[in-house]
Formats: sequence, structure tokens, C-alpha cells
Amino acid sequence: MMQEKRVRPITFMVIALVALGVAGIVHQHNAGSAELYVIREFLMDTVVEIQVPKRHQTAARQAVVRLRELARIFDPETGEIAQINATLEPVPVSQEVYDLFEQVLTYASLVEGSFDVGLGALVELWDFTGSNPQVPDMKALEAARTAWQPMAFRLDPEKRTVQRTHAGVKLELGGVAKGFIVDETVASLRAQGVDSGLVNAGGDLFTIGGRPAGGPWRIAVRHPRNASGVLGVLRVEDRAVATSGDYQRYFIQDGQRYHHILDPQTGWPADQCISVTVITGSVTLADLLATAAFVLGPEAGMALIEGVPATEGIIVDWQGRVHLSGGLDPAQWPPRIEVTE
Repeated sequence: MMQEKRVRPITFMVIALVALGVAGIVHQHNAGSAELYVIREFLMDTVVEIQVPKRHQTAARQAVVRLRELARIFDPETGEIAQINATLEPVPVSQEVYDLFEQVLTYASLVEGSFDVGLGALVELWDFTGSNPQVPDMKALEAARTAWQPMAFRLDPEKRTVQRTHAGVKLELGGVAKGFIVDETVASLRAQGVDSGLVNAGGDLFTIGGRPAGGPWRIAVRHPRNASGVLGVLRVEDRAVATSGDYQRYFIQDGQRYHHILDPQTGWPADQCISVTVITGSVTLADLLATAAFVLGPEAGMALIEGVPATEGIIVDWQGRVHLSGGLDPAQWPPRIEVTE
């Protein structure tokens, strides 16, 4: 049977919005956008956009150089993660790769096994980015799930090495690498004196300060069942925003939607949510929390989000009910949406 496939839709709405549908964020251009210097590049299988005031265009060009370097380091086929996966011996890594693994390890205790970087073997079996994705062979899927071990890596801070600790585990940083790269790009811009701007990697974004024209950035969250629709609008300054959704990479087989957000405990797509958006202090953390909350489901997922200081979240569950953290105004968001395929 042929499967209907959806892989990373990227849509540009040229009048008022730029929609980067990978992670469900829609950035609303502000008044005074003519004074912005904008660079877009296709990196990490997505569109990366930097917006800064025109006076900071040199800083933006330098940040793009940094972006390219990080994309090379984290390339899953040729970068340092591939080297780690090729052996069970400790592998010397760059400071950036070490820092990201260290962050993942630090956050692991928060997420109750709902996020893991060792799902590479399962991700390959599901093959969501292939030309004909389908439900994997059950025996192969069970073997990969049984071979999985939680957080199966070891760090050595003195030698700055990363080591896999289980042969059946393949490390895969797709859930957080993009967010980490945005954070590093933001750090590059700030180091050069940029105090207003936006870095957006396919919807995982960070707003530096407020808009150049004044006031907060307005970030519209994509409707998870309408690619051109908006669920609601966030007003943020110096905040990271990231979304995990079941519409980003998926296929439909026998009337059932299968998406790329896997539950580490089962090896199957998590089925309690259709979209989770997190607003917090770093894109790395926002990425991780959005994925973890999606897997945990609306109640436990919102408890996770509410338990992290200075963090807010929007969860749309499988029935279309919209759950909000305490710092968001319910009047600005629908109580539920219609859920259809």
C-alpha cells in the first residue's frame, strides 16, 4: 500500500508572515522590517534565518560562518556523532559537542526517560525521511527497542571525550542539535554587540531583546492541523521558542498517522499529543522539553514544563484540547481545535 508522506514542509507567506513549518512557529514580521538585515541559508535540512538591524550586518555575516561550522560538526553522517557511533572507545570531541552532551545529561533527571539521544537505531528503522516510509518489521523493531539503554554514553571532562556504553545503542542528536546551534549563533551575535534580533532554524528560534522598532517580538504558533493557520500569538523578548508536532515528519498507513517523535520506552510514536510548544531561556532546553512533554502526554508533560523555572508551554492533546501553563492568558488561545487527518 502506498503511504501518504509529509516531510518537513517549509512555506513562505510573502505578505505578512514567514512560515517555517518544521517546528510549527510562524514569525510575524514587525513594522520597520525594512531596517532589518536578513540572511537565510539552508543548513541541517532546514531554512536558517538571522534577522538583525542593518547596523549589525557584519555581525550577522560572522554568525553565518559560525552556523556553517556548527552544522559541519553536528552533521549526522560525517560529523563527530558519526565518529562516536563507529566505536565503543572514548572519542575526543569538540567543546561544542561535549557541551551539548553535558546539557543532555544534566536535563536527563527532569524528563523521566521521555527523551533520549540513543534512539538512532529506532529512528533508522522508521525511516521517516525515506522515499517510502512504513511501519517497521515487528521483530526488528522489538530487537532495537530491547537493545536500547537509557542515556548510554559516558563523558570524561578531563580528556573531553564521549563514549557509547552499549553496542546496541546509536546516538542521534536530532532532537536538540538544531536548538543548540541556534543558541551558539545567538551567543556569537551577542558577543559582537547585537542587542536586538532573531535566529530561527526551521521554527526553533530565539529572540534577542525586543524588536528593533520597539516592543516584543510577535511569534505565531502554527495550528497543528492547518499549515497556514495560527493557533495563537506569543509576545516575547530574550526568549527561546520551540515546538514538537506530529505533522513535521509523518506518514499515514492504513488510516493511521505515524510520526517521528518516538517514545523511548516503546519504540513507537508517542500518541497522546499532536503539538507541544515551549517558551524558555534556551532553544536547547526548549527543544528537549517540547519532545519530552510530547512523549509524557498532556498532564505529565505540563507538570514537567511547569516545574522548570521561567518556562511556559502550550500542549494540544490528541483530542484537540489546548492545555496552557499558568503564565499564559487563556483568553489568547482556543480551548480546543478540531482534529482531523
